[in-house]
Amino acid sequence: MRRSNPELAVRRGGRTYHWLSMVVVLVPLASTPCPNAVVSGSRPAPYGFCIPSEDYATLRHHHSVAVWLPRPLPAVEFCSRHHVSQLEFAALRSFNLELGLELPDVADAEFPAGVPIWLPPMERTASTCCVSIWSLRDGWVSAQSDGFGLRDVSPTYAHAASDSGSIDVAVFPVPVALQREWQKVARTFPPRITDDEAQPEISRELREAARRWRHGTRDPSFHFSFSQWVNERSNVARIIVTLPIAEVAGTVQFAVPPTVHWLDAYGKETSPSAPPDSPMVQILVSVTGGALLAYLFLSSRRRKEGARS
Repeated sequence: MRRSNPELAVRRGGRTYHWLSMVVVLVPLASTPCPNAVVSGSRPAPYGFCIPSEDYATLRHHHSVAVWLPRPLPAVEFCSRHHVSQLEFAALRSFNLELGLELPDVADAEFPAGVPIWLPPMERTASTCCVSIWSLRDGWVSAQSDGFGLRDVSPTYAHAASDSGSIDVAVFPVPVALQREWQKVARTFPPRITDDEAQPEISRELREAARRWRHGTRDPSFHFSFSQWVNERSNVARIIVTLPIAEVAGTVQFAVPPTVHWLDAYGKETSPSAPPDSPMVQILVSVTGGALLAYLFLSSRRRKEGARS
């Protein structure tokens, strides 16, 4: 029968405590954020856009708003979701046909995905615009109305935790008369329109409009940036960004700066982050843990030596 060796047990125990103390010290240090990198412990949250209900109703009185479907949707469901009545259905089809899109006239037929479906203005004027929203991460996007409050606005976009998570959003109002021409060159961003005459098929009006858009890309009246990153210890379940788009002095733009709302799983607004421990606190915790393990090891060794004597 093999007899136990007290000294060997002590040495093995010492090595175990040594490695445990190293782990306690190094793990918190490894979690310290690196310079110019995403903060450790952050995660992306799904997000979506909405136009405040009052702004939405006022905007649609004279202007059209684009809806982009991620997948085909039955006409009756589309109309219910976007508050299009039976009386407005004919106007919806007629307006989109004018812009080059023929929609089905049967309730159970599907509206197509990946193309702009325009909600027609209630009252058309000479200054009526087709309003598009562009995201540098998602392309052309849709904005819902928060008619029933932010609680019922669903996130429509989400991205993996692979970069800083910055999301840029811009609004583009295009006169109805230029919309079909605009759609031909607006498949990418920025629109492939130059200031010279190398594109004779593009009208002077659209060229001038493109110049204004290009120079005003960072104008806060048309552009907004936010981050989808939140602290992993926060209870943020989704992000909703309100885009208060309205006609201001004859121009469709952000009437006031957009607002980012961080919502929990119950639809209640919450904080986007929890204050993490500073690196100094982590170091103090690590040193304390290492000292405690060393004390336990030495105490155990003294007890074993006392037992042998």
